Amino acid sequence: WLRGEGVDVSQIKFDPAAPTGIYFVQRGFPIPGRSSIVYYRKGSAASKLSEEDIDPEYFANAKIFHLTGITPALSESALKASKKAVECAKNQGCKLSFDTNIRPPLWKSAEEAAKTLLPFVEQADILFTDLADTMILLGEKDMDKAIEGYLSMGIEIVVFKLGAKGAIAASKSEKIMARGYQVTVVDTIGAGDALAGTFLACILKGFSLERSLKFAVAAGTLVVTVRGDQENLPTQHDLEVFLKAFEEE
Repeated sequence: WLRGEGVDVSQIKFDPAAPTGIYFVQRGFPIPGRSSIVYYRKGSAASKLSEEDIDPEYFANAKIFHLTGITPALSESALKASKKAVECAKNQGCKLSFDTNIRPPLWKSAEEAAKTLLPFVEQADILFTDLADTMILLGEKDMDKAIEGYLSMGIEIVVFKLGAKGAIAASKSEKIMARGYQVTVVDTIGAGDALAGTFLACILKGFSLERSLKFAVAAGTLVVTVRGDQENLPTQHDLEVFLKAFEEE
């Protein structure tokens, strides 16, 4: 499937002694439209990721390196690998995109999560986050103050996810909100990833901050209308049609 989507899988390594992490989804729980997820990934191959797995030269042709807060949480070796990957990316002139994506079950405490992830946040050029993660990282409940705080770290673009309400994107020179869209929610899994991936793709295409955010929110919206996290990934044409339909209402 990855190859079919044009993803370079040349850097994937196989560990004959470790399993692939899996998860099970209980749909419609605890409420309709939401899902409960149970993970089985302790001792997984991904948790064995180490500095030796990172090829510095692989970043030479990349423009953006995207990392989430999940990888550094998997193990001490994965944390070291994440740090090395960021260092290699920066050395090659690659921008760092970081999604805080704090998963409490992966951390011993909120304090540990904040201490570990803040260095990644501070190095980010593009940051994806939300209020729940921000309260852990900065202890800040006010979204506007939080955005100002992130930008003061030198982050170029902050994307603040608001769930069904949409998202806000801010830079030193502008601040934009893209509203959410009313749709029938089937499964929320993958919405945040669709938003982040689409936003980055749009930035790479040279889209404006406003257009990139609109496309990103639309992508996150379309993904929740079906089950699964990649079955309804939209094309640029899909997003243009979707946005035009809502703008004409």
